[in-house]
Parts: sequence; C-alpha cells; structure tokens
Amino acid sequence: MFDHFKKLRHIRMLLCAVIATLLMLLVAVVAAQQVPVILYKGALLMLGAVSGYVIDALAFSWAAPEGYLERDWRDTVDEDDYRDGVSDFPVVQSDGWLFIAACARRAFLVAVGTVVMGGAM
Repeated sequence: MFDHFKKLRHIRMLLCAVIATLLMLLVAVVAAQQVPVILYKGALLMLGAVSGYVIDALAFSWAAPEGYLERDWRDTVDEDDYRDGVSDFPVVQSDGWLFIAACARRAFLVAVGTVVMGGAM
C-alpha cells in the first residue's frame, strides 16, 4: 500500500519533503491566499516535465536510455545486493556513448518542457 513512500526512507529525500512541507505551511500562515497559486504553478511545471518525457518516449521509442542496459533494470530493482565500486545497472560495452546521448536527450526535453511551461506562467 505504501510502496510509493519507499524513496522517503533515504534521509536526503526525507529532508527535502520536510523542508517543502514546512515552507508550504509557512506560506499558508503568512499568505493563505497564495497557496492555490503555488499549487497551480507547481502543477504546471510538473505537467511541462511530464510532457517533455512523453515527447521523448513517443518520438524516440526505439532509442530509450534503458534499452542500452545489459539487462532489464526492473528485474533487479528490488534486490539489495548493490555493492560499492560496481555499477548498479551496467551499460552494454559498445553502446556507452549512445546511452549518454539518450540520457542527455531525455534530460534536455524534460528541461525544455519545464522551461516552456514555466515561461507560460
């Protein structure tokens, strides 16, 4: 039921969530009328990021970054055998630069979607 909260077990994610919650509460106390505006703008930014991801997934479905991994990352994501000095998800030896390019392309499209939606505010 609470599988989506697993990432919060990491202290840095928990710290970010606590800080964001405290800042939102501060805004609610100081200027309650601004809370819907903040939520609206945050939703627009997230919509832009998701739009960039979807554009990348649809336009480059044949060149997804996870396609360059040696094995499907979803098969090992629940295992706790991660060791220091060893790659968690190794990339196929000959496709290293293609993997880097696919990751950079996806990051660029997500950033562009976010900036475009941010500029539309």
